[in-house]
Amino acid sequence: MQNVTKQTRIPANLKNPEDPRGQDLIAPPNAYNLLNLEAGSTLHFGRQPLSVIVGATNILNTRYRDYMNAFRYFADEPGANMYLKLKLPLIFGKNPPDHYEEVFQYTKTIAFFAAAAVLTFSACKKEKNEDPDHDHENENEEITTVKLTFTNAATPAEKVIATWKDLDGSGGTAPQITPIALKANTAYLLSTELLDERKNPADNVTGEIEEEADEHRIFHLFFVNANAPVTDSVTTAATVTPLDKDSKNLPVGLQVHVATKTAFTGYFRMVVRHQPTGKNGLYGPGSSDAQAEFPIEIK
Repeated sequence: MQNVTKQTRIPANLKNPEDPRGQDLIAPPNAYNLLNLEAGSTLHFGRQPLSVIVGATNILNTRYRDYMNAFRYFADEPGANMYLKLKLPLIFGKNPPDHYEEVFQYTKTIAFFAAAAVLTFSACKKEKNEDPDHDHENENEEITTVKLTFTNAATPAEKVIATWKDLDGSGGTAPQITPIALKANTAYLLSTELLDERKNPADNVTGEIEEEADEHRIFHLFFVNANAPVTDSVTTAATVTPLDKDSKNLPVGLQVHVATKTAFTGYFRMVVRHQPTGKNGLYGPGSSDAQAEFPIEIK
């Protein structure tokens, strides 16, 4: 069991925004606990030892971020993993031991079974997370709740949190929406969290989109009028710059930089675009997994 507490030795500006010493963008990650297992044994073939070690890290697939990892600003640490280690010390001499061939054959056998175990583990994880009766390839995500966190880049302790929640979907009761109030001429780091709260416990769709980043793009758009077409989005309210990238260096949009401009009153729309083919950084390809619109005032 590995326990990591929350970092308290942090730059001064997170405790006192007016202190000129130190600089950081967001507060330290929360404490976390990890369950890791490792077992091994040493076999002997005459004078030749062979150590076999198998293990698994983050067995509970805990979502966490490490303060010492610079990627904590954008992404979680790895989930559950398995590994195999073989240690074969080399024994030099005039006449190599006649059992080397036996050792190598045994090593290949172990490697084969270890690979099979890893594949089985991966298959189990897939079955746990997917409905075996349906093909989920290219299927849109189910999202009921959107949480936006605006962190003042100059004063990280200052945050604006807005939520949009629609548990019964289109045609039911009106969504519960928190209005957004931002300062003019201010830089914010915006993180987007997506949930499916119809499930118990709630399914964090953010992680699924991170895993399928090559097929998704999150857009943050400003409008003067509610429910306006995408072509009516305006750029006079703020400049939005995605910070996270997929494997093709195209923007994802879960983490963005928002630089507000002059005063503005209107609407802020978050759209999750599912783009399994043709993703090019633009809005057009694919279809929308979710769309959430917030009243916004910048002053």
